[in-house]
Amino acid sequence: MNKQQREDYTRTYEQFREETNLNSYEIRSILDQLHRYETSLHRISEIQCSIEMTPTEEKRLERRDANLEKKTTAIAEKLGFQVRFNSDPRGGAIRFVLPSGKSNGWDGETWGIYW
Repeated sequence: MNKQQREDYTRTYEQFREETNLNSYEIRSILDQLHRYETSLHRISEIQCSIEMTPTEEKRLERRDANLEKKTTAIAEKLGFQVRFNSDPRGGAIRFVLPSGKSNGWDGETWGIYW
């Protein structure tokens, strides 16, 4: 993890700590999961935008995407956050609407998972 990624992780950790009643271990575990899901969703978006796939490949990718979104939504519900998904590979794939309304993105409305 480079310096910017560490800073983004730390900011997100601190924000989640303010927004939830979870302990340090739970927050770190959730952030690790979210990072994996975000990375996978981002790759799916890149693939969908850059290569032509067979119908079988498309269905497989769509199932994977739906499964990851379902898992992320379950985490969001546990945290008490709303979640938005971005399928544009130029941005973060997972964006949360926090109860406090704080944001770390250009939209001024959502908190993204970046690192």
